[in-house]
Amino acid sequence: MRRFTISTLTILLWTAAVVLAGVALMRGWRPFQPATANVAAAPGLPVLAAPAPARHVPYYLERETRAKDEPGRVISRKIYGLRSDGSFVEQYILVKATGSRVTRRIRFALGPTWITDDVRQQRVDRPSGPVTANMFRDPSTDCLKTYGGESAKEEKIVGRGRVGQFATIQIVDGNGASVSYANGLSCAVLARRTADLEDAAVVITAGEPPATLFQIAPEYHVVSPEQLGKPEVRK
Repeated sequence: MRRFTISTLTILLWTAAVVLAGVALMRGWRPFQPATANVAAAPGLPVLAAPAPARHVPYYLERETRAKDEPGRVISRKIYGLRSDGSFVEQYILVKATGSRVTRRIRFALGPTWITDDVRQQRVDRPSGPVTANMFRDPSTDCLKTYGGESAKEEKIVGRGRVGQFATIQIVDGNGASVSYANGLSCAVLARRTADLEDAAVVITAGEPPATLFQIAPEYHVVSPEQLGKPEVRK
């Protein structure tokens, strides 16, 4: 009697397992795979998008613009940050006798675009599609083309050099501006010279830029593009 009970139980268990396996196959079962999270952008928080191709070499860069006839006076300061996921930020600091204006453009690889006035604590929210291959120059083409194969007209390489520890490719565009790209640093612009202005890097750091560049404090007020930079009455 005991042997019959064990044998029956075993048969029942195997029958149940076969039935469950058949149902799972009919419903298209697949082994579990963890999903890739897309973290939504939120004010005051650093945003890391889903992993992107390793072609983006992250960096942090500061450049100063001076007039050639007044080399001792800084007209503006620009700060650039590129993350390895393709998110980037551009901060522009315009220096005036009456005060400085500080603006940022923050573009997330898998999120929105923010434009800010960091003096008046204002921001504009703009929906945007994903970062595309044509937004970045391709180092393998000596920075003449984008990853998508697009190229600017009338650009040509006129020389090579170094800025600090970084090798550069000097390209002249159709307007006569001379630009030095670091092809080992995601084609970052390390210098730009025109007939009147000289723009040169003063800080160059390889690696992920500071998270604070991509953050916006909760005190920032959402305004329209037309209102950005103008006085407003807050309630």
